[in-house]
Amino acid sequence: MDKIKKGFNIARLLIILSAVFSKGFGQATFTVTPQLVELELAPGARRTFQVLLVNENEKDTSRFRIVTADVFETEAGNYRVIDKGTSKYSCADWIKPDSMELTLGPKQGKEISFEVKAPPKVSGGRYASIVFALLPKVTPFGPDEAGAGVVFHFRIPVQLEVTIKSTLTPRPKNVAIEGIEIIPAQEDREYSLLLKDAAKNALVVKAIVHNRGDMHIKAKGRLVLTDRKGKRLREVPLGAGRGMVLPEAKVKFVSVIKRPLPGDYVLEAVLNYGGVSPAIGRLPFTVARKIIAKDRSFISTSTIGLNVGRGIIEIFSPPNSYRTQVLTITNEENEVVKVKTKLKYLQYDENGDIVATDSGDSRFSCIDWLTIEPKDFELAPGATKTMKVVAKIPDTIPGGRYACINMEAMLLSAKETDLPTPVQVPIILTIPGTAEKKGEVTKVEVSKGNPPTFTVYFKNLGNIHLKPKVKVELAYLPKVTTRGDLKYIGEPKSEPVGVFGMKGFPVAVLPGGIAKMEQDYDKPLEPGSYTAVVTVDYGGAEPAVFVQKFQVK
Repeated sequence: MDKIKKGFNIARLLIILSAVFSKGFGQATFTVTPQLVELELAPGARRTFQVLLVNENEKDTSRFRIVTADVFETEAGNYRVIDKGTSKYSCADWIKPDSMELTLGPKQGKEISFEVKAPPKVSGGRYASIVFALLPKVTPFGPDEAGAGVVFHFRIPVQLEVTIKSTLTPRPKNVAIEGIEIIPAQEDREYSLLLKDAAKNALVVKAIVHNRGDMHIKAKGRLVLTDRKGKRLREVPLGAGRGMVLPEAKVKFVSVIKRPLPGDYVLEAVLNYGGVSPAIGRLPFTVARKIIAKDRSFISTSTIGLNVGRGIIEIFSPPNSYRTQVLTITNEENEVVKVKTKLKYLQYDENGDIVATDSGDSRFSCIDWLTIEPKDFELAPGATKTMKVVAKIPDTIPGGRYACINMEAMLLSAKETDLPTPVQVPIILTIPGTAEKKGEVTKVEVSKGNPPTFTVYFKNLGNIHLKPKVKVELAYLPKVTTRGDLKYIGEPKSEPVGVFGMKGFPVAVLPGGIAKMEQDYDKPLEPGSYTAVVTVDYGGAEPAVFVQKFQVK
């Protein structure tokens, strides 16, 4: 489905600004909405979309030109506009605007339509910048001025990301963490300024993520600190923003952690990006007066072509029963793959990514009810293995029970020091009957941007997995006016603004789990006070409701 994001994080864009100012003249301003357009196209297909251009100048008429260019992603994750024809993943030549140049009066706006047509034989992802440029304005001066005039030149890019949907089997996503940097925050120019006095007790950790495929990824990472014996000491998010990495780009995902006490530690970076397994990198280091970390001690996973026939196993079975499921595993590599399998506790983080652990809440686990055969095996190139999963359900109460099949795969040629690649298959077991469906909205966040982004956190308080559906109703709160000594008591009557539904959570929310769901509103709001009434229907007796007030400036 085509998607246009209007709440795109401006920090992820490189906005090219060049202006020379002189006394007596202000800065010409304009806005474009949206600043990010995401499209899905079949080979040979075409789509249209619109971009709103507004001349924000209150006095002057402005002339604009529209051009297309290529995109380059920096290590910091910023988009940089480069010359058309530079990138092999460009779609700049696919774009045709209905206007190349236009003139707008003061505070005037216009929607420009763009057509994108994909060639018949393409695959992967394609990218471009649509650059809106304010044409130079030359103002003559008198003879006393040092120069003939002043040129204003102001450009804003709209980023276009195209996913080619082909009937052919797509190339598997290939992402690797190629290194981990650990830097005392005081020695990092950016973070020493940002953290100030706190920098002396902080470490900056940068995981170097390389997208080796032909399609962009959206990655969410976490950073796990353990001692040398494997005891987990701390876990923090890795990176921020959209987590976007373009094909063949290398981006540094950054976290700041508190400097641990002197001793020996291991940092593990885990990156979920939509592949069959997360990318993992691991680096031992020592805290003393300095951070000691040798490059040769870094190890990481590599993408292995192990095709698991199904991404999830769902079992529906009453108490005192048996059920058998089959999992088909195919080696798509050109050499032998070794596989070791273990059952683990299943959890999902707030983004819906699997977190398989060796310990967890036994109340909702079915590990002890399951047997898998075979557990350890080798697969020749192109060979297929059938794994049998048997569930023996005891006499128990209705509800949900969960586990995760965790396969660790390694090429036969791998070294003993290499990190195995995990392939994880969740098991969702439902015991029929009257289960306890209960949930609540724990908080709602509204971004300061306009249009705003709404983030809803929903927690499962019952004993069965849930699929929440979120609706948001927006209302404007008029200002309260007073006349003389008369004072208005109570809340002002709200005025409905709009209603929208959020995209669903990618997986079920397990008992005790929290789901984070985000959605941008589709148009800017007028400045003022608002309420957002969030209603979550999760299948319980009554929906969960949360009211959040917010301001738009």
